[in-house]
Amino acid sequence: MTKIDEIKINKIIHRLGLKYNLSDSIIKELVESPGEFTFNTFKELNLSDISTEEELGKLKTNFLYKGFGRLYISFPLINRRNKQKENIINLNKNKRNGRSE
Repeated sequence: MTKIDEIKINKIIHRLGLKYNLSDSIIKELVESPGEFTFNTFKELNLSDISTEEELGKLKTNFLYKGFGRLYISFPLINRRNKQKENIINLNKNKRNGRSE
């Protein structure tokens, strides 16, 4: 990377820091470790309350990785996940109800 590219990147990092009210070092860490940032962001999302595509559209669920591609959550994936959770919960309830005490 040339010195000019480095200066441009530092300016962009500084601009993002001002926009999101974060320090330049935090923005630089986010840029250098997108996987960890994505994991923590997905972990904080409450996806079990999503019932429509509009609700999912309001959340930030698209992540771009330089040289890799895009990672996103689709609405059919959310529906399938929520149905599986419900089935597991119902299955566990049925097993508990069948026990003799």
